[in-house]
Amino acid sequence: MGKMFDFSETEAVKFELLPEGTYNAKVYDYELKTSSNGNEMINFEFQITDEKFKTKKAWYLQVVEGKSKPYWLGLLETLSGLTKEEIAKQFKEPKDLEKLIGKKCRLRIKHEIYEGNKKQRVKKVLPGKVEEDLDDFGL
Repeated sequence: MGKMFDFSETEAVKFELLPEGTYNAKVYDYELKTSSNGNEMINFEFQITDEKFKTKKAWYLQVVEGKSKPYWLGLLETLSGLTKEEIAKQFKEPKDLEKLIGKKCRLRIKHEIYEGNKKQRVKKVLPGKVEEDLDDFGL
């Protein structure tokens, strides 16, 4: 156990931020969370698919109730490509979010200072490019 805290031959991992810009990505995973004030949230994990940054990931946290519900609907429409009515039919419980895994999108990344440190933040989730969508259907 004593070696667990011996860092004499170890350097901390430094995470490089993605440059600000818009990136192709896909939904990699998600996690259901509860905020400190009790709001239900979803933390989406995205895998960047642009060749130069394909080892990078980004996260987007979305509150799914109250005043944030219209933004939640917009995010679901963007990621699924479905209408509000189709979403109501296909997404009835949290496990249905698995249908979004692998869905293509684009992410607008910006930098901001949080608690004194520069962080990357997904400012907007955008639909995937049309050419990529056609690839899904073998066109």
